[in-house]
Amino acid sequence: TVTFVERDQRLVEAIKTNLAACGFEGRATVTVQSVECLARSQAPGSFDLVFADPPYPMSDDAVAAILDDLVKHGWVHDHTLLIAHRQGDNPAVLGKSWEASGVHGFGSGFVILATVAANHGMESAEVVDL
Repeated sequence: TVTFVERDQRLVEAIKTNLAACGFEGRATVTVQSVECLARSQAPGSFDLVFADPPYPMSDDAVAAILDDLVKHGWVHDHTLLIAHRQGDNPAVLGKSWEASGVHGFGSGFVILATVAANHGMESAEVVDL
């Protein structure tokens, strides 16, 4: 199954229309909320693939926070593949929880392929003898 996350009700209707035209109504869910809110909520389960392509301007810090929240709240697992499309020239937008496996130029931006980092963004603990 596929889950779409969209905050604009007009676009939600367009997604539903397209799903119906392709015969996929029962195989997809459309969640009407911002991806920021979704990422900060506890996930009911994890996804194998995340495609991130915000159609509106979003700062690199905001993108990184959302991607880190997806890991923190269980939306993804250790083998989830992230495909992120970003405009501009800064591919370092993944946050601490993701590790890029490829960055490819695409139009006026780039596409990043990434997986969840082995340490999930947590700093390594230093062992101190007391």
